[in-house]
Amino acid sequence: MQRFAKEAALALMIVVVGAAVLYPMMARADVHEDPVKANMMTLGRAIIQYAYDNDETLPLAFGPRGPNMWRWNSRIEVPQGWQRENQTEAKTEADGMTWINATRRYYKNDAILAAPDLPVVKEPVNYEDATKPYATVGYSYNGLLHAYRLSEVAEPTRLPLLWQGLGLVNWQGFAMSNPTLSCIMPGPCHYGGEPMTSGVLFMLKDMNIQHDSQFWFLSTDLTAYPLLLNHNPEGNQDALRDPFATYTATGIAQAYWTSPGPGIGQYPRMFKPDSTLEAEARESGLMRVP
Repeated sequence: MQRFAKEAALALMIVVVGAAVLYPMMARADVHEDPVKANMMTLGRAIIQYAYDNDETLPLAFGPRGPNMWRWNSRIEVPQGWQRENQTEAKTEADGMTWINATRRYYKNDAILAAPDLPVVKEPVNYEDATKPYATVGYSYNGLLHAYRLSEVAEPTRLPLLWQGLGLVNWQGFAMSNPTLSCIMPGPCHYGGEPMTSGVLFMLKDMNIQHDSQFWFLSTDLTAYPLLLNHNPEGNQDALRDPFATYTATGIAQAYWTSPGPGIGQYPRMFKPDSTLEAEARESGLMRVP
């Protein structure tokens, strides 16, 4: 009996040691195969951990612009304050409050912000006079989740938390939430808040989306999945699988799908936190916003 027990313990030890050796190799292989997905998942985990540590409240999509106003349509410096020119203490503080900078202590390494093997786009700013190293960013945040309660997301398996919303490129030193809330009136800013609040999906200049371009999405339950955008080059896209409604022949998005949210506002359809796939499938009267 003792001999059997020793043999069983030895066999178990071999399995455990073998798994300990093989698992990192498998993990490295997965990262090598899908580095865009792997980096996005690391950033997503940081955002969710931030929410758990802040009463289940997701981070801000954008910072404040003075009393009761918001920088909802501004680029975010990553990290905050790296530009020496045109810098103010208020802007540095505002950028530091956002999803990509406020979660930095969770992801720790700025390298995971990049979508590997994709081109890098620079803005017309003075990079040579930076006060600190700037990051390369390949992902955008669902800005409708600005200060939203994680527990109030209707369908976490469906709702995008992150996606390649800058296009199949990286931004040098900057980030942006896309879509975002349009908070043009003074006062609180949150999804379904003030009557004038609505949502905007930016059709950025670097979003040249050719037929069946693969974009990675990460749902709020941290499931990564690819979608082929501009799948139907002859007409309207599937509103449940493509945030954009139509494209030009050269792959430029012309319009995006919207549907009503709380209040009177219209919001980019795929990104509404209070909606479910079943509800969106029944939705009628869709709009395409030019």
